[in-house]
Amino acid sequence: MPTANGSELDFEPAAWSGGYVRNNSGWCGRPWVAVYGAESPDPRASLQVILSAAPSQGTLVLTGMDDELPGNNHIQVAVNGQIIFDGPSPFPSWDNVGQCSNPAWTDAALPIPPGVLQAGSNEITVSNLTDGDAVGQPPYVMISDTRLRLASD
Repeated sequence: MPTANGSELDFEPAAWSGGYVRNNSGWCGRPWVAVYGAESPDPRASLQVILSAAPSQGTLVLTGMDDELPGNNHIQVAVNGQIIFDGPSPFPSWDNVGQCSNPAWTDAALPIPPGVLQAGSNEITVSNLTDGDAVGQPPYVMISDTRLRLASD
């Protein structure tokens, strides 16, 4: 479980629990964690972060990509059980060409309201709320990089 003392923390896909982790760059040019449809075995992924002090606020920056189908998956992002994002994924779809040779990885910065992050253990969860029960095919959202920016007064 990563521990934070700095103002910005970076997490690799392997730090997430749940979801489907691909730890090499053979597909889409980098490692990632996929969060599949709501009825699938991998409908959510969680990240545990230990903070030495409670920041006044934060920003969660996810680098992600939506699946190849038209329209974006309905996702929900929560920090310590408080929803900070609920709606269509903020990531573009990949073009479904080859082995993801032209990936559309894009950053989405999600503000974390004051008082949500706390000293000690914190949990970040990404859930895919789109109907679907399969793994390895849509619907899914992939996350490659995760950054947590912390602000203190």
